[in-house]
Amino acid sequence: MIAGAILEDDGQELKVYYGASDTCICLGTAKVNELMQFCTIGEH
Repeated sequence: MIAGAILEDDGQELKVYYGASDTCICLGTAKVNELMQFCTIGEH
């Protein structure tokens, strides 16, 4: 379950916060251009 997401001020990195259990929140990061490429044409 995604708890929230923040696009950094430079617009280059997305931070995604998600729940891991009842007491933990995790953070995943992705470069926006790589994420968009993956979503539109798949992983290479």
